[in-house]
Amino acid sequence: MLKPTIALVGPWPKPWGGISVHLFRLLPRLLEEGFEAFLYDDTGLHSGPNIFPLKGKWVNRFALRARERIVHYHSHSWGARMRLSLMTLFGKKVIFTVHSLRNPPRIPLRKRPEFTHMLQKAHFIAVNEEIAEKLSAAGARNVAIINPYISPPDWGKPHLDVEVFASTHRPLICLSALLFKSWNNKDLYGLFSALEALSLIRREMPEAGMIIYLSQIGEENLFRSFKGRVAELGLERDVLIRLDADEPFWTCLPLAQLFLRPTFSDSFGISLAEALELGVPVVASDAVPRPGGVLLFRAGDPADMALAIQKALSLKPERFSLDSFPALLDFYKSIL
Repeated sequence: MLKPTIALVGPWPKPWGGISVHLFRLLPRLLEEGFEAFLYDDTGLHSGPNIFPLKGKWVNRFALRARERIVHYHSHSWGARMRLSLMTLFGKKVIFTVHSLRNPPRIPLRKRPEFTHMLQKAHFIAVNEEIAEKLSAAGARNVAIINPYISPPDWGKPHLDVEVFASTHRPLICLSALLFKSWNNKDLYGLFSALEALSLIRREMPEAGMIIYLSQIGEENLFRSFKGRVAELGLERDVLIRLDADEPFWTCLPLAQLFLRPTFSDSFGISLAEALELGVPVVASDAVPRPGGVLLFRAGDPADMALAIQKALSLKPERFSLDSFPALLDFYKSIL
């Protein structure tokens, strides 16, 4: 039996972020398995082997012209999901991986007749149980739960600046964030509370340092305030911000003694899964359920975070992989 053709639709890095990292790893894995797979970059910025940019108001054109049997959409637009779901009328298998419901539709989907077809005929993949429950409550008929983590083919080489910083700081704490963003009057990724925790940790561990991978600045005022607070705490030499780095975050993990995920909200956290696979101790907020092997602290509490970090550094972590690629292949087979 011939393997189906697959169209992946979503962002290709850069910038590095959860969805773009997922697609960056998914496309080559599918090609290695012998699938005829293509990535359609809805940022319109990238092209290359099996990668095509989608520009302008692309959705209707794509829906009419796409030749692939499976269309797998990963971005956040409910309007795009609705229109792409109409491809099922032409025999396509349409899948929407919902990576986050942080910005849900303003009007309940059940009350919008134009979304009825989407909810009944498209297939949804939720990256966690909470999203799955909300999709089902919204009326989605076909919902599966598959996390978005796919192991990197290799861990790459750290940037020279990272290597130099790591040589003078121990423990080295690494974390990643897409950008500075306000959420419920807090900074979504918890970077300010992480900074305060670092200041507390350095009282007992004066060589501790923190590397923050930041894909974009986001809100300028928050970014300036953060850098100002770094200066107030006297941590200019102990906090390294890798802004819009050419190298991906996971290249720093082999040098890290701890991975930190201080978010106030989350969907899955690919970087957290990377650390678990490499055997780097993981400390994360209790804002959402976390995988086993993660030491939790109260979200937004720097003192509790500092205690959790100190405890994690005293324990021997276990390596385990959350790689979901086999589950995704099984899902593709199940819908054909």
